[in-house]
Amino acid sequence: MVELFITFAFVTLLSINLAVVYVRSKRGISVTSIKSAIDSMVTGVMFCQFNGFGLLVNEQMQRLMIEITGKTRRNGRLFFDLLTRGEVESGCDATWFEEQNVILLPDDSAWQFSMIELPVGRKKFIQLTATEISEQWKLTSELQRQNDTLLQRQGELHETIANLHILSRERETQRAKMRVHDILGEHLTVLQGAIFGNQEPDYAQLRLLSQGLLDDLKTSGIDPEPQAELQVIKQIFQTVGVEIVISGSLPEDHKKGHLIVDIVREAVNNAVRHGLATQVLISISDSISDSDSASDRGISLEITDNGYPPLLVKEGGGISGMRSKLEPFYGTVDIAVEPQFVLSIIIPGGGGADDQSADR
Repeated sequence: MVELFITFAFVTLLSINLAVVYVRSKRGISVTSIKSAIDSMVTGVMFCQFNGFGLLVNEQMQRLMIEITGKTRRNGRLFFDLLTRGEVESGCDATWFEEQNVILLPDDSAWQFSMIELPVGRKKFIQLTATEISEQWKLTSELQRQNDTLLQRQGELHETIANLHILSRERETQRAKMRVHDILGEHLTVLQGAIFGNQEPDYAQLRLLSQGLLDDLKTSGIDPEPQAELQVIKQIFQTVGVEIVISGSLPEDHKKGHLIVDIVREAVNNAVRHGLATQVLISISDSISDSDSASDRGISLEITDNGYPPLLVKEGGGISGMRSKLEPFYGTVDIAVEPQFVLSIIIPGGGGADDQSADR
């Protein structure tokens, strides 16, 4: 930093010297010609005794003094102290740039002020310099603005990620609740059939089903293959005399496969519990529309049973749960009750739910 000040002082003195040489070559050197030379400088300059008393000040520095502090200052040290403390006129703003005083003027120009000591023989003098750095200041301000924007966006990103974690936990909780509901409904339906389907309840079978309910609840966090889960549903209901006939195959898409299994479980529960059905027919096929490609076709699911059709269909937790599960996939539910109860599900092609909303 000392070397920088010495270099700056040297350049300033050289500029003054060149100006003096120019004036002398035209008119001869004099006090007036020296003052005229430094007044022609764009840089503000003031030379003072070591106590701050002014010896020579150019017009640019005087103009800056008046605009910044309201009047011309005779003492350079006191003027520099005012700048350091930020005691400037209204419309001006005192700040720092590269550890130097910077004053922003109402015309949007920026001036950097520095004060250095000049040893001359056994005496010391002070040089005050005001250099315009408007372009550098604009670039620095723009970089600072961009940095502030990046920091703000970084904060927003952190907040968004935190909200996503909260939303993910909420969805996990909701999925867990729906999973427990499905398991309870399935086993309670089977238990109901075991109790009321025979003259004499088979207590060994009831204990086995009850234990199976506890095991399923404990392992509800496990995510089995959809096809394996569908076979388990079929075998469970077969133990109480309910036949489930499946035609077609589950889609290769893992998420859509789980979605169909969840709907089948709920539909069979309703058919056995409310309609006392002994046979449920499940048909899985492609649903093709004009916009579907051969590799991304929709899915049609039709479920019928031989139970007693309801006189009035009133959607409860079961059908509403199906609609909620189908919503991220843009799926639809249609219900018919004559001549038999038919549940028709359409899951269009083209993907549907994203990874977050489609997870089970």
